[in-house]
Amino acid sequence: MIIGIVGQNCSGKDTVADILSEYGFSTIDLGDLVREEARRRGESTEREVIIPIANEVRAAEGPGAWAARAVVRIESSGGDWAVSSIRHPKEVEILRQLPGFVLWNVTTSAERRHERALARGRDKVASTLEEFKEKERLENKSSGDTVQRISDCEALADETLTNDSTIEDLKKRVSTLIDDGSEKA
Repeated sequence: MIIGIVGQNCSGKDTVADILSEYGFSTIDLGDLVREEARRRGESTEREVIIPIANEVRAAEGPGAWAARAVVRIESSGGDWAVSSIRHPKEVEILRQLPGFVLWNVTTSAERRHERALARGRDKVASTLEEFKEKERLENKSSGDTVQRISDCEALADETLTNDSTIEDLKKRVSTLIDDGSEKA
């Protein structure tokens, strides 16, 4: 199985990937690939820096560039994979060419995601919920081949995984989806 994971900032994509790793899945985070590129360039890995880098690579290599880079790693290793931080429909299109690919959308409320972003402290986060929502709206209103389009990817999901409770509940939901996917294979 290859499970693609999409979702808004702080929805729980990495947590779902971590849970999948407990089931023996190898993981690759497209955002980590962007951060690797930023570090290679001597740049910061803050969100405000990596989004333009990601878009620049999409402009140079095509809108599915990050997924194409991930596919090289997946095909060279084989096995079950979780691919998180999918941010463009072309990435979904490229990943769908892999046998056994399904796309999961991880969702939770903006309020919960804002709380997580503040607790994470990794990026410059909007201090108020309203600022957080506005920043997200601006990131998601984009269209075109060289920008991230998370909302468009969410609409392509095969399954939706609501992350609104405990880790234990999330693990149960992931387990159910894995079992359902195994039965369909």
